[in-house]
Amino acid sequence: MTLRTNYWEERLIGNQYRKGTKRMDKEILKIYKSTTKELQALVNDLWLKMLQNGSVSQWQLYQYGRYIVLQDQINKILTGLGQQEISIINSQLQALYETTFTESARYLGGEGLSGSFSLLNPQTAYEVANANFKGAAFSDRVWKRQDLLKEQLTRVITNSAVLGKDWKSVSRDLASRLEVGLSDSRRLVRTETMRVLNSAAINKAIERGYEYYRVLLEVDACDECYSEYEGKLFSLKGGSPPPLHPHCRCCIIVEMNEGERVDD
Repeated sequence: MTLRTNYWEERLIGNQYRKGTKRMDKEILKIYKSTTKELQALVNDLWLKMLQNGSVSQWQLYQYGRYIVLQDQINKILTGLGQQEISIINSQLQALYETTFTESARYLGGEGLSGSFSLLNPQTAYEVANANFKGAAFSDRVWKRQDLLKEQLTRVITNSAVLGKDWKSVSRDLASRLEVGLSDSRRLVRTETMRVLNSAAINKAIERGYEYYRVLLEVDACDECYSEYEGKLFSLKGGSPPPLHPHCRCCIIVEMNEGERVDD
């Protein structure tokens, strides 16, 4: 590897990855905390109503249409969470694509287009941010997770009512479930961020007239990545660029010198 390509990876893709994930983590943590408080307030109100009618029980939960109202409220809260999460990730991924696409030109020579990014690539940034990874766009994965979370939260509340648990115990259980959702969101952010950064670097390299790339394996890369990428040269217009799997942090390195293609 040349110093030039190492500099590019460390100072551009590496920095954009760290900055992008940090920004998204901060914003997503905020909406998950807000959602947790909203759900805990919902449970507190429901428990008070049941206690006013005698006791916390499954029978009380199903009285006066409480269970139906509960499902509707949980659905509304989690729909709002999903919409906010998608908005955050979508806008940040597009911004990361634009920055990486334009900044990578500083480290790539070669002949290529010199048009304005604002004229050439806004739609491309949107399409890359919302492209499928392993058969699904990031937004599909967010909604799938929210559907699962809705089932889990409803089950927690129902089982807690059956067992007659106090509302503080239920609140802790709800917070625990949302922590799992937050962890899943962070993993999604990291996977999608690296996918978009690599796509931006590939697109700029193609524009500049390059043909091939290698993959810089992360320090603790898995066997799957080593088997797929180690020592190989890939066409910028083919192959399977990283991420190869969720949470993969391997990145592409544009081949700056002439070389023989090893693998497509």
